[in-house]
Order: sequence, then structure tokens, then C-alpha cells
Amino acid sequence: MTGLLAIVILGSLILIFTLRLVVLSSNTSTQFPCVTLEEFASAREALDTTFIEAAAIDRLFSTEDMEFISHSSPPKVRRLFLEERKGLAIQWLRKTQKQVAQLMDLHLRLAGHTHEPSPRFELKLRSVQTQARCCLHIARCRVLLYGV
Repeated sequence: MTGLLAIVILGSLILIFTLRLVVLSSNTSTQFPCVTLEEFASAREALDTTFIEAAAIDRLFSTEDMEFISHSSPPKVRRLFLEERKGLAIQWLRKTQKQVAQLMDLHLRLAGHTHEPSPRFELKLRSVQTQARCCLHIARCRVLLYGV
């Protein structure tokens, strides 16, 4: 009788682990959906426009503009200039945060299909992403509190 009980328990455990394996393997295919060509093109475009935007942002937030506005305009114009500049800075920071999140999502989905993952590379990439997110949050807080 105890031998039969041991066989039933062992069979039940095998059945439970087999079902769990089937469920996990079906979740893996939905967890890492295929990357479409549109998503890849969008990510590539985001990376390409980053350099162009950096030059435009440097020009928009140049110190020459601030010096010109502070010396030659009334306080109302100066306040309007600073408000617009602050809004533009926050909008750009949000857009950059969104692009970083999209690129990381794309990377994770592509990495899910890799046959030879590199834990060192993934850890390094996660560290860089965390640093970028922290810098963007700090910059956004600084802009919100002190302006541009």
C-alpha cells in the first residue's frame, strides 16, 4: 500500500512539473514578442535624431539668449521667455525618457531570442540605463524647481 502511495505521489509530481513547464514555455513566447520592422526603424530613427536634437537643444538653451533677454527686455518678456524655455526643457526630457524606455524594451525583446546571452553585457547595459534614468529625473527635478 505504501509503495502504491509513493508511485501516486511521484506520478502527481511529474504531472505537476510537466504542466508547469508547458505553462512557462507558453508564457515565454508571449513575454518576448517578435520585434516588428516598424519598431526597429522607429528605434533607429530615435537614435539618429538624438544627435540632431542635441545641437538644437544646445542652441535653444544657450547662454547668449539668456544674456540678451536679461539685458534688453522688460521683466514680463523675460518671465515669458523663461516659462517657455522651462516647458520646452521638460518636454524634451520626457521625450528622451520615453526613447530610453523604448530602446530598452526593444533590447529586452531582442535579447529574449538570443542563444548565447551575456550576463556581463546585460548588467552593464542595465547600469547605463539606470544612470541615464537617474540623470534625466534629476535634470527634470532641477528644471521644475529652479527653471532653466
